[in-house]
Amino acid sequence: MDGSRRCRRRLGHAFPIFLKFQGGKAVASFVGVALALAPLALLAVVIVFVLVVARTRFISLGSILGAALFPSPSGCSITRRGR
Repeated sequence: MDGSRRCRRRLGHAFPIFLKFQGGKAVASFVGVALALAPLALLAVVIVFVLVVARTRFISLGSILGAALFPSPSGCSITRRGR
């Protein structure tokens, strides 16, 4: 699949036509994919999200930091499965 189609698919999940292109759905799409692919990594992301939101009261900051953390624990869980 080419990069243009991937980009359009991500934008379609973030700004769905059925919800009048209102944003905020990208995190929900991320959680669904992460739950299917790396549930242990998602648990780490959820813990970071909850701690950041409890401390700062900024949901967007918790989402960004959780997404930034995701590649690190998911790589560990994939390595463990591969053994």
